Amino acid sequence: MIEQIMVPKKDLLLIPETINSLDALDILEENNLRNAPVVDPTEQLFRGNIYKYHIYKHGFHNGKEDLETRRATSFLKNTTRIIHTNDSIYQLIFAIRDLPYLTVLNENNTFVGVVYHNHLLDYLSQAWGASKNVRMLKIDLSKDRNALKKLTVLLLRYVDPETYQLFQETDYNTSSYVFLVIGPETNSVQYNGLVLKLRQRNYTVTEYNW
Repeated sequence: MIEQIMVPKKDLLLIPETINSLDALDILEENNLRNAPVVDPTEQLFRGNIYKYHIYKHGFHNGKEDLETRRATSFLKNTTRIIHTNDSIYQLIFAIRDLPYLTVLNENNTFVGVVYHNHLLDYLSQAWGASKNVRMLKIDLSKDRNALKKLTVLLLRYVDPETYQLFQETDYNTSSYVFLVIGPETNSVQYNGLVLKLRQRNYTVTEYNW
C-alpha cells in the first residue's frame, strides 16, 4: 500500500551528507525546493531532512563563511520521522502529520523513497470517493450502542454506499458517528428516502454535497 503512493528515491533530489551547508542551500535554491532528504554516499541510509529555512536563519546570524565550513548534516531534522513499506495506511496518516513528506524505508531499513503529503491527501480523496460528484451523510451513533448494526441493515434497503468511515467518541467532545459517501448512481428518490427514514428513526443526520 505505501509503495503505491510513494515516490521512489530515483525520482528524488537527494542531498549527500558529505557536502557543506552552503552547497546544500545552493542545491535547494536551484531546484526550488524548501527541503530534501539527506543520505549517505551509497544512498541507502537516510540521515534526515534538511530545510533551507534553517540554513538561511543560521547564515543570517553567522555569515556565509560559517556555512561554507559547516557540514549539511548539522541542520538535520526529522531523523526519526519515517514509515516502513509494510506499515498500514493508518500508521502513515498519523505519522506524516505536519511534514511535507514522510521518508519510507524497507524491511531492511534502507531508504527507498518518500510519500508526499499532497499525494496522501489525493489518494484519500479518491479512495473515499470525495473526488467525484458525491453526497455525504454524517450520522450520529451516540444514542444507541447497537446503532451501527441497525444502521447497516437500513442502508442496504435504500442505497449501495461507495464507502463509509466510522469515527469513535473522543476526548475532544465529539460523539461517535459514521460518515457515509453516496455516489451519483444513487438517485434522488433513494437518497431522500434514506434521509427521511433515518430521521424518522431519530438519527441525527447532517448532509453534505461535494
